[in-house]
Amino acid sequence: MIQDNNPSTATQREYDGWNIISRLSHTFRTPLNHVLGFAEILASGSFGPLNEKQTKYVARIQAAGRRQLRLLDQLVDVARVNTRELVGEATPYDVQSMIENVVRQHKSIAKGTGVEIAVRFCDAIQINGDFNSTYQVIDNLIEFAVKRSTSGSTIRVTAILLDDPTTGSQSLGITIVHDGPALSKIEQDLLEHGAPAVGTDQLQDVEGLGLLHASTMARHLGGELSLGTGSGGLELTFTVPTSHNVRLSHALD
Repeated sequence: MIQDNNPSTATQREYDGWNIISRLSHTFRTPLNHVLGFAEILASGSFGPLNEKQTKYVARIQAAGRRQLRLLDQLVDVARVNTRELVGEATPYDVQSMIENVVRQHKSIAKGTGVEIAVRFCDAIQINGDFNSTYQVIDNLIEFAVKRSTSGSTIRVTAILLDDPTTGSQSLGITIVHDGPALSKIEQDLLEHGAPAVGTDQLQDVEGLGLLHASTMARHLGGELSLGTGSGGLELTFTVPTSHNVRLSHALD
């Protein structure tokens, strides 16, 4: 077996691999959309009413299909970042509204497992940046925390502005604290570096892909993810630079 250790060749192979994933996304998406479309028709009762068991099965098909679409979107995002094809659009947005919207998406699932989500804003922050990519990072991290938290616990989400005295610049810092178990070495690599120290077969679980997606999108934004521990448990922190037109409106109680 001949092994090519040329860095430029290896980089090109990696680029080509991600490019194939990005180009083939429609091949996987089309049949999945057909499945979801037929499931929606069945759920609507267009072919007659469904009994209780049939309704439950159709709901499961829809939930599984939407989940697979989301995973496909995440994989394509990672591929597009690695092939330099993902270009974000900077728009002004309110950080508090964005985080509250993300939390709202996860509250019902969290409540069903006995987990609460509490949000605290030290500042009211409006920034001009890539809303969609930032939203996806926070969405992945909160979803991960919900899966890992124990029943009866509370996930705490905090957003603050961080000042860099050496450069005079500011960053947005979002910390998610939960009481789940410590991350494995593979999960730490995914979170902090965007790649595992072992083969990609370790990415077969959903959580692994979610962490890879979060890390990739954070780096795409020029930010980073970090891991720590505190009195409240495991701390996942997302730090991303803010543009020069950050506006701090007023402090919240």
